[in-house]
Amino acid sequence: ATIALPEADQMEDGEADFTGYKWLNRGNPLDAAPNGTTKASHYLTAKIYSTENVQIIRDGVALEPLYDTLDEAITAAEAGDTLKLVAPSGEVSMTKNVTLGRNQTIDMNGRAITGNRTLTLDKGATLTFQGAGEFRGSVVIGATFSKYGHLVLNGNVAFSEAVKAYGQKSTPSTVTVRAPMDAFALSVYKYTTVTMEAGA
Repeated sequence: ATIALPEADQMEDGEADFTGYKWLNRGNPLDAAPNGTTKASHYLTAKIYSTENVQIIRDGVALEPLYDTLDEAITAAEAGDTLKLVAPSGEVSMTKNVTLGRNQTIDMNGRAITGNRTLTLDKGATLTFQGAGEFRGSVVIGATFSKYGHLVLNGNVAFSEAVKAYGQKSTPSTVTVRAPMDAFALSVYKYTTVTMEAGA
C-alpha cells in the first residue's frame, strides 16, 4: 500500500511544537517526506536539523557564514574570536579532536557540545567558556608536560569528564574559575595553578 506522510514540521500531537523539524535518514535530512514504501516496516526520525550551529563573533560583529560543527568553527576562527553556539536543536557536535593554539572564547548560550571528542589547549592558548551549557567530551590543558595552556570558566559549564591539566615548570598551566559551578572536576597532573575567584 502507498502511504503519504506530512512534512515533519507539520506534525501535530496537541502539545509538542514541531517547528523546524525535518525527517532524517541516518542523521541526514531527507529532501521531502517519503511517499510510499515497499518494506513491511520503515522507521524514520524527526528532529530539528540545522547546519548553522556556530557563529563567529569578531570585534563585536557577527560573521557569516555560520558553521555546522564546533571543530569547523574553531579552525575558521582567529585569535580573539568568540564562537557563539546557536544551534536550534540545542546541541552542537564536535566531529573530530581539536588542538587549540590561539586564544578563543566559546559562548555556550545554553547549548550542549556533543560528540565525545577531545579539545586540547596548546602553545599557551587561553580558552574561555562563558554562559551555561554542557561539554560532553574531554578538555585537556597541555597533552604532555612540554605543553601548557589556560582555561577560564566564566559560566556554569557541566563537563562530562574531569578536565585534565598539564604544564611546564617554567610556564605552568592555569585554571581560573570566575562563576559558580554546579560541579567541576579537575585532574592536575603537574605544574598547574588553580584560582577560584570571589563568587565562584
